[in-house]
Amino acid sequence: MTRLLAVILTRNEVRHIGDCIESVAWADGVLISDSFSDDGTVEIAQLRGADLTGVRMREAILIGADLREADLTDADLFGANLGGANLAGTLLRNVTLSNAILSGTNLAEAALSETDLEGIDLSLAGLSDTVLHDHGGPD
Repeated sequence: MTRLLAVILTRNEVRHIGDCIESVAWADGVLISDSFSDDGTVEIAQLRGADLTGVRMREAILIGADLREADLTDADLFGANLGGANLAGTLLRNVTLSNAILSGTNLAEAALSETDLEGIDLSLAGLSDTVLHDHGGPD
């Protein structure tokens, strides 16, 4: 059976996401690819039954961003500057962090499973209770 999935790219679209999802109600499903919305977009999309997918933020500047307990599964953060960001309790499964700057980033209790850590700067990063396994960088 062929299925049709509507894919919606979002970033801080709380005012429009409900109508947008409604406009593709004819599809078999709705998939949201959100880029770190901080205005309630993700919550509204989830309430409307949309599924969420990985984030693509290559070379993004997210200095000091509050991403606590976010699910960044399959995110592409290659070369991103996350210096000073709060990633406490964040799920980072199968994430590309190659060449990312994580200096001073709070990774306490983060789960970095199957994550590519090659070439990243972890100096001064808070790593207490962080789970690091099956990653592509040095131990």
